Amino acid sequence: MRYIILFCLFPVALFAQNPLPVYNSSMFTTSGNCATCHTGSGTVLTQNGVDISPVTHWRSTMMANASKDPLWQAVVSEETHRFPGMKDEIESICTKCHAPMGNTQAKKDGLTTYTLAQMRSDPLGKDGVSCTTCHQIDPQNLGSQSSYNGGYKIDTTRIIYGPYQNPFAHQWSIL
Repeated sequence: MRYIILFCLFPVALFAQNPLPVYNSSMFTTSGNCATCHTGSGTVLTQNGVDISPVTHWRSTMMANASKDPLWQAVVSEETHRFPGMKDEIESICTKCHAPMGNTQAKKDGLTTYTLAQMRSDPLGKDGVSCTTCHQIDPQNLGSQSSYNGGYKIDTTRIIYGPYQNPFAHQWSIL
């Protein structure tokens, strides 16, 4: 009987989602803050009740899980074992794309590198490629070769870029 109960509870535990982190820094905010308005709490549903909110769809993507990806962490670990004298530099280069908020904030705060150990204890790093990473990328060089491989530029004025020229006028027109 005990095994039947455990067997029935296993899928619930397997598919339960952890709460999104809620954290603010001088440059970024984590996905938990964005979810306050951009989640499927009954406001971003189709007529059939299907959740189409940005946060719900983002949660299961490689972007959301970029810093948690075990294959990526294994590859970084292999590289740092092959080149132990360059460990911090390798990890800092890799976290520029896999933990961009943490990496960018660390550099703004004066650190020269951003390691996996720092990322694992940092809410910004653990949030992967989160909302305010992409939505604060300065569009000036976006899409040019200079923006590839972590060459993006974050707008430090904290302007949030999106698909609408005037989002405040648009927000009520979709209701």
